[in-house]
Amino acid sequence: MPIPVVIAAGAVMGAKGLGMGGAAYVGYQGASYVYEGIRDWIDPSRVEKRKTDLLINLTKEKQEKESERMQHLDEVVKGIQQRREELDTSVVQQQREIQALVQGVGTDGAAIQRQADQIVPLSEGLEETARAQQELINRLQQELQTKQLAFEEAKRQLTESDVRLREASKELVETKARVSSSDAQQEQTRQKLRQLEAKINLMSLENQQKDGLIKQITEENKAIYSQITNYGAELQLSKKEIEELSHTKDSLSAELTEANALIETLTEQLEEAQENKRGRSPSPSFFK
Repeated sequence: MPIPVVIAAGAVMGAKGLGMGGAAYVGYQGASYVYEGIRDWIDPSRVEKRKTDLLINLTKEKQEKESERMQHLDEVVKGIQQRREELDTSVVQQQREIQALVQGVGTDGAAIQRQADQIVPLSEGLEETARAQQELINRLQQELQTKQLAFEEAKRQLTESDVRLREASKELVETKARVSSSDAQQEQTRQKLRQLEAKINLMSLENQQKDGLIKQITEENKAIYSQITNYGAELQLSKKEIEELSHTKDSLSAELTEANALIETLTEQLEEAQENKRGRSPSPSFFK
């Protein structure tokens, strides 16, 4: 390969360094690529080794990123499941406490009934709010599952792109190995090499776009998880209020029952006293 072509290739690689290192680094990087271009011209195997190492490093880095994303999503799902289990456990415990604390105290039956009538609409409103919050949490969990499927699809496409990139790199190596076969085929081979390089660059761009999509999905999943956490706290508070009102209602109902029983007892005693009064001679009476 003529020296001017090598120098021009080095200059092109130096220009690419502008986007990687910044304007202050371009001059040094360009000179370095010129020097590396001359060494590559002397020893073509260095180019293959460098590209192979670069491909291996890129593949390893992408695999590590995918592993971190999957681990984060697993933690999100486990957190949601753990939170639901904690809520269920809390509800059972509070129900047991309510059953242990429900006691009746005798008081005015009419006042108890009015209080119970006031509690019923409030309890129903809180139950409706709790149901709405639970539906919202279910919808957010379904949306999170949809995002997870989109993440898996993006990961699959990225894996396929990596496979195509490795195949293209392998084809590039095989093509370069045949470059020295004849002078008449060199120009055609160079054209094919340029096409393969363009194909590799396009695949790299597609991989970058897929990485951006995966990052976007990850951010959306974080936002959804935050909403689920907030609504879960509100749901727990609503359930607590419902349980307190239910406890109050049950207590008042028990008190009303005891008051009614007391009224019935007093009524029976009054009737018995009246019967005794009819059967005995006139005498002072408590119910006179």
